[in-house]
Amino acid sequence: MTQVKIRLKTHRAGVRFSQAAGEIITVDKETAKRMIDSDQAEKVTKAQTRRNTAGPETATAGARETRDLIG
Repeated sequence: MTQVKIRLKTHRAGVRFSQAAGEIITVDKETAKRMIDSDQAEKVTKAQTRRNTAGPETATAGARETRDLIG
């Protein structure tokens, strides 16, 4: 089965996984077509995959403010 890389436009989750909007994931060709057709994802080129090697961003801003509110 052919695998395709796509970038998610929406979050998705299952029992044992969660994926955030903006993540590049690998899925089978049929799933990729269905998700692209329903505007849940977009096709990724090889050049785009090379630029996204750092992985998803994580939010750290605001941690100090939360600590200040707690005590």
